[in-house]
Amino acid sequence: MNRLLCSVLFALPLTGMAQVVQSGDWFDDMAKDADRFYTRDRLTRLGIAVGVGAVVANTNADQSIQNSIQGGRSSGTDSFSTSVKPIGEWKYMLPISWAVSALLPSDVGGLQSWGNLTLRSIVVGTPSTLLVQRAAGASRPNEEGVAVPDSKWRPFQDDNSVSGHSFVGAIPFLAMAELNTQSIGLKALGYVASFAVPFSRLNDNDHYPSQAALGWYMAYESVQTVMEGGKRKDTALRIVPITMAHGQLGLGLQKRW
Repeated sequence: MNRLLCSVLFALPLTGMAQVVQSGDWFDDMAKDADRFYTRDRLTRLGIAVGVGAVVANTNADQSIQNSIQGGRSSGTDSFSTSVKPIGEWKYMLPISWAVSALLPSDVGGLQSWGNLTLRSIVVGTPSTLLVQRAAGASRPNEEGVAVPDSKWRPFQDDNSVSGHSFVGAIPFLAMAELNTQSIGLKALGYVASFAVPFSRLNDNDHYPSQAALGWYMAYESVQTVMEGGKRKDTALRIVPITMAHGQLGLGLQKRW
C-alpha cells in the first residue's frame, strides 16, 4: 500500500476519533447518504463550484496555470506523483475501504470508522462525478484522438471535466481530517494530504486545474454528506419503489405536502 496512505492509517489510532453513524445495514446507510447528498443546499453549492470551474475551463486561465505547473515539474515531482497516483484509483480504494470497514470491529482506534466513511463517500459521490465528467465533456492536456485537446467544455464529446483520480484520492485524507477530534496538526495533515493526488494529475499533465479542483470538491461534499449522519432528510419529492401490474417492480415519484 502507498506510504502516504499507510502513514495516515497508522496515525488514526493515536488520536480521538469522531464516529460515523452506522445502522449495520449497508444499503440503508447508503440510501440515507444519497438523500442527504441530493438536497437543494448541497446541489446549489455543487452548482456554484461547477460554474466557477466552467469559467476557468472556458477561458485561458486553465492553460495558463497548467503552463506554470509544468514549468516547475522535476524528477522529484514526477516520483511523488507516481507514488500517490494509486490512491486515486477506484480499483484500489474501494476494496481497501470495504475491507477495513467490514472486517474490523468499530472500536479499533477509528480505523473501522475511517473505512466506512471512505467507502460510503466514494459511493455517494461517484454518480455525480461521472455525470459532470460526461456532461461537460472537456479534454485532457495534450490528449490524443480529439480535434482540440484543451479544457473548454464540449458537452458529451469527452469525459474529463472532473478528475476521477482527484475525487477518489482526496476522500481517504478528508475522511481522516473529519474524523479527527483532538489533534489539530493531524487534522491539518489530512487536509494537506488530500491535495496530493490532485497535484499528481496536474504534474503528470493528465488534467487541467479546474478538473482537479472539481474532483477535490466533489470529494469534500461527499465526505461531509456521510459525516452528517442521522436519519434520512425529509424531502418534498423523492424516488420510491412501487409495485406495478402482475407483481412487477418499478420506480415512482413521491410528493409530500
